[in-house]
Amino acid sequence: MKSTDPNPWYLPAFGLALVFGSLFALLTPPSQAPDEPSHARRAWAISEGRLLPERRGDRVGGEVPKSVVDVSHDFLAGIPFHRERKIRLATILAGYAVPLDPDRREFIAYPNTALYGPVCYAPQAAAFAIGRRFTRSVLLLFTLGRLANALAAAALLALAVRAAPVFRPALFLCGLLPMAVFQAGSLSADAVTNGLAFLLTAWCLRSRGREQARMAPADLVVLLLLGALLALSKPGYLLLSGLVLLVPTARFGSGSRRVAATVAMLASTAGCAALWAAMLRERGALGSPASSNVATLRAEPASFLLRMLADLWERAPTLAVQFLGKLGWADVSVPAALLAAYGLVILLVGATGRVAPELRLRDRAIVAAIILATVCFVALPFSLPLFPPGPEGAAAHHFQGRYLLPLGPAGLLLVSGRRRGFDWDRRWRALAGWTALVLVASVVSVVVRYYG
Repeated sequence: MKSTDPNPWYLPAFGLALVFGSLFALLTPPSQAPDEPSHARRAWAISEGRLLPERRGDRVGGEVPKSVVDVSHDFLAGIPFHRERKIRLATILAGYAVPLDPDRREFIAYPNTALYGPVCYAPQAAAFAIGRRFTRSVLLLFTLGRLANALAAAALLALAVRAAPVFRPALFLCGLLPMAVFQAGSLSADAVTNGLAFLLTAWCLRSRGREQARMAPADLVVLLLLGALLALSKPGYLLLSGLVLLVPTARFGSGSRRVAATVAMLASTAGCAALWAAMLRERGALGSPASSNVATLRAEPASFLLRMLADLWERAPTLAVQFLGKLGWADVSVPAALLAAYGLVILLVGATGRVAPELRLRDRAIVAAIILATVCFVALPFSLPLFPPGPEGAAAHHFQGRYLLPLGPAGLLLVSGRRRGFDWDRRWRALAGWTALVLVASVVSVVVRYYG
């Protein structure tokens, strides 16, 4: 039986993201997602109304209850990067009995997550704030934060798939990558960041290809809002707002209006990021890279960028696996055959996906430039230790493929078909079933890794 819904993708996108995000939230042991203890502490501070971190001496972080620090630390238990080490279910269940003691507090450093804006912690912080009214179990509050994150990620993905008039299957598959869903089922800032990036990409496609001759003012307002929210989540992805350049002049009504709208979009996004950076600098929360590193970068920018890109290129296979689904602390392997097949399916769907109006060479060049510039911007802090000369593999050790998830849909635009694409809407059940199969295998991989 054929679906009568012209857009059959958004409901399965929401359902699969919520179900499997919730499974990851419930089955992944506490603190066994990348940097989750730091995310938990940052979200907790925000839930108490402290949106900005603070500096004490040479440490950047915030004051949180000691019980929050202890629980998030105790469940690390030396497990990350040691696949032979497991955790007993009884230990986790006993952890739910640890009560919150809000009066005994401790200043704890979280310099990495301190740089992120408060928007990407809104679901977790809201769950903490509301949950404290009903429970004193720290671990239960962490679980509620994970579930809230999964719900927010599922909602943002569904909105993106619903908003896009074209290219929906590609958005669907990117949003349901095992890595993306796993991050959504944790306390990570990546869940909201990825969702906002997908929604911004979808809204640019929506603004580009609607039937009416002029873009509705509401579409521009939404674009401005999404760009600002993304800049106040992880500022490194602010350049994605440049996708507004894909919207044709006719959609604005005139060239001058297009210039004004584009400038407003880019300025508002950059302005929000600059405002956040200024607030961090005022609080002394911005790190200061070694002056010798910065001096070398300024003296040899081209050489530095080439070396950084060469380092990332050498690691392309590892980054690709991490992009698709290297779970836990990048130590939980989903079956390689399934990941490879999923990657091939995404490329096939992207290459046969229809984009209207058709992307011209100029449009593809814009997308490629945005992706390259964003990769350089995001990778730069990880790569500074490469000069001078720095330890070999400094960038390789820290930069992860999951940082490329927000760029996934934009990357698939580069390979999108130049002619009328394949009608994937008739095959949505097959793609949804295939995606569910891969996610089931991913959940099993997590269970075997930590409990088997």
